[in-house]
Amino acid sequence: MSDINIKILVDHVGRTIIGEIVEDTEIAYKLRNPCTIFVQPNEQGQLQVQTIPLFFKEFLTIDGREKGATFTFRKDSITDSDAAQFLDSKLKTQYDGIVANFAAPEEAPAGDGGEVVKLFDE
Repeated sequence: MSDINIKILVDHVGRTIIGEIVEDTEIAYKLRNPCTIFVQPNEQGQLQVQTIPLFFKEFLTIDGREKGATFTFRKDSITDSDAAQFLDSKLKTQYDGIVANFAAPEEAPAGDGGEVVKLFDE
């Protein structure tokens, strides 16, 4: 994962976004598997940093998980940044872990099968 071209930007609603650049045109960036960088204080007053996917892998097929979700961010509605060039390895590692998990298929739970919960009407 360390050889991917990472971009960090702030979108039109103020979220800090990190993702892999798959296309950079005059009008937009296309980012694969973008995540928000979420920062909040913990109980000790220190800042806790989390990367949260914009779209969860559980909503995709196995093929979709392997391909990854791609989002287009128009350059006229974002704030661009060069922060990815100077990104701390801890945040890169956290993002890499999220993306690696994004493509991993779910394992069936062990046990008697339990009750099936439907998320959507058929």
